[in-house]
Amino acid sequence: MPPTIAHVVPFSGRFMRPLANAFANTGHCPARPPRLFGFSRSAPLRLALALLVLALLALTAPARCQAQDNIALGAPATFSRPAQYRLTTDANDSSQLTDGRTVFGTMWRSREAVGWGGSPTPIAIELDLGIARPIGVVCIRAARGLEQGVAFPRRIDLFSSTDKDGYVWSGFIAPRDEAGDGGALSRTFCFPPARRTARYVRLLVAPHGHFFFSDEITISAADGDRPPTALVRGGDLARFAAAQQGAARMIGTLQARMAASPATQYHAPRLRDIADILSGRLHDIGLSDLDRLREDMFRVVAASRRDQRLGFGAVRTDPWRLATPVSDAAAVAAETPLLLPQGGHGVLAVALSHADDAPVVVEVKTRVLGAPDGAFAITALRAGFVLRGDGTMLADPLWPLEKDRITVPPGQTVQLWVDVAAAAQAGPTATLETTLTARMASGPVAHTMRTPVHVYARPQASDAPAAVAWGYFDSPLLENRARAATRDMLAHGIDTAVIPAWHHLPFPRPASTPHARPIGDYARYDAILQALCCHQRYLFFLAFNGDSALRRFRDSHTFLSPAWKTLFVAWIREWTGRLRAAGLDESRFAFYPVDEPHPGAEHDALVAVGRLVKEADPSLAVYTTVHRPEVITEDVLSVVDIFQLNGPADTPETIARLKARGKTVWSYATDGGGKAGDPAAFYRAQAWKAFISGLSGIGFWSYSDIGRSGSVWNDWDDVQPDFAVVYESPGGLISSKRWEAWRQGVQDFALLSAAARTSVSQSDKAKVVDLARAGRGHVGDEARLTAIRRRLADMIMASGRAGDVIEGGNRGHR
Repeated sequence: MPPTIAHVVPFSGRFMRPLANAFANTGHCPARPPRLFGFSRSAPLRLALALLVLALLALTAPARCQAQDNIALGAPATFSRPAQYRLTTDANDSSQLTDGRTVFGTMWRSREAVGWGGSPTPIAIELDLGIARPIGVVCIRAARGLEQGVAFPRRIDLFSSTDKDGYVWSGFIAPRDEAGDGGALSRTFCFPPARRTARYVRLLVAPHGHFFFSDEITISAADGDRPPTALVRGGDLARFAAAQQGAARMIGTLQARMAASPATQYHAPRLRDIADILSGRLHDIGLSDLDRLREDMFRVVAASRRDQRLGFGAVRTDPWRLATPVSDAAAVAAETPLLLPQGGHGVLAVALSHADDAPVVVEVKTRVLGAPDGAFAITALRAGFVLRGDGTMLADPLWPLEKDRITVPPGQTVQLWVDVAAAAQAGPTATLETTLTARMASGPVAHTMRTPVHVYARPQASDAPAAVAWGYFDSPLLENRARAATRDMLAHGIDTAVIPAWHHLPFPRPASTPHARPIGDYARYDAILQALCCHQRYLFFLAFNGDSALRRFRDSHTFLSPAWKTLFVAWIREWTGRLRAAGLDESRFAFYPVDEPHPGAEHDALVAVGRLVKEADPSLAVYTTVHRPEVITEDVLSVVDIFQLNGPADTPETIARLKARGKTVWSYATDGGGKAGDPAAFYRAQAWKAFISGLSGIGFWSYSDIGRSGSVWNDWDDVQPDFAVVYESPGGLISSKRWEAWRQGVQDFALLSAAARTSVSQSDKAKVVDLARAGRGHVGDEARLTAIRRRLADMIMASGRAGDVIEGGNRGHR
């Protein structure tokens, strides 16, 4: 807790508590002077000390204080998502932000505060003032605590409306930038005077991390107002805030670049004009204005290129670097080879730009020199731009080219992707020739690049990692796309399918039936299993987290009652009998009772259900994901066979403990994924980290998660940004840079495993580990990583056991 007056002047709590409550709120002025209980004029020393304290507070108080006429007092609040932090939630949350009372002490431990946890997604807080009236200064009080993982918000946007349909944007504040991180502190942050007539005032809060706490919002009255000139629809506020942030980031990048180059400083004033309009200081702006301002930025870039006489640019670039329309190309040396396994994939990326003031069409022709027909398959793609949750225009979806052409808009840099797939028996060397012909205004300009292609022997099936991506067929993204999704996941190394209970699994019927009849209804499950054919293994996710109705077999039996246990054991025996009859032995499936169990009831449910699975058949495997290492008790160890670790549980100590008990240990990642996830650092690097840790499996959330509804193209149409690595399109599913980086990681893991397996001496085995550590350190540098992978491939060939490597193939394709 931050120091209060009570810490500074050690008087009795009877006297000091009113002062502390009144003045501990940095940036917040009391509506009236505090009453000094326990104080009398017969105590001159106390009076002098109190006056000294008050004088010091007056000197240090911020200039902007809450106005005396707080028109938000008593206004009801509504929230875009429930304020469900367990230590602050109560029935009065909707009124506590405008009750005129602030928390004394730690905000996240007080029922007088309002708190959110569990997600970094924006939170909309809307106050209803009852009638439309001019509003002035809007202030919100928030809390931070570094040790508790609580931070001031990254950004708060202010919107106001008279009708809840069209809103005026009145700018944003950045509390974390203003006050920083540090120890426990509560502070009030204020917007400049809005001077808008509004009945509804909405604050869109972008938390930093997973928590946000507030205990008061105040609004002062304004003497006058400004009529709105641009409105944002109520459903577009989050998108607008993100797009404004992304546009501001883009113009900041351009201003810094042009300031550093004398050749482009001529355009700096135009960028300043755009930045002023973008800030909203000159006049109101809406979504269409943001689109126009971005186009203005691109025109400035195109003009600066003409000034520098750059013409048509085609630069080989790192395919995994985050790329925006105005990114500088991260160049890769032309002699850097594409290195890929037999049956695997490699990628060439080329950054295309030009100086024309109109779009330029570039014709793309590719061929492989020095290889027989059929040895390689070449696919040319365009890395399209998508607006992610923080407003950044990011090159991520990979579109097939139309008629071998790619269009480059003026002022933008566009990535051409060339995917090279080697046949199972492709030879060791070849050359990829890529010819690019740009139809410029001044005439066609041709550019040809030749890239070495090196192919190494295909690792064995056992070298590939077990890989999980949680691709659920009941996701809106995969509706009517089950078979296409299965083929796509297998082609990207996902060999372990998760089948969830709520949509697919054959739960027992509402009432037990005579044992002569089947207990479960397997019709839908059989269809799903057929659609998921060719996976190496299956995880049957029972979803017994919390007090789920699934625990009670959809409310037909009391969870873990004697009748429930009898039915469950009989059902598992019946179900696994069907699996074995279909050709799936127990090594190819496992039961997944609880996901990331919490200590307490979920831990107990995992243990109890795991014991029942073992009672049905001791040879059956039980699987669980673990985020909190304290749930790995002896009881859990006695029933769980496969542990997939995440976050705090993914440590060398936990891994060593599990492996010492003979458990199968995998890892997976969640935080940092989605469109904001770095293709190399999040998706590809997992394979390198897992190999170094001695694990046999990897995973990530998620192949298909786009929330309850909406589209993967829109990060603002549900309660969270989308995690999916594929995009829907009229022609099916579109891949992404992130998804292709994952496939590269799976190939890297197999290469590392093959190098370790074929190493005879301990020094060679140690060298593989050293190279793995070096590779993880350079996973975002394609040239260096290729050199490290080449050394691993050379070690396999030098061992004289290359023939051991070629047999089998990637089990993800079996």
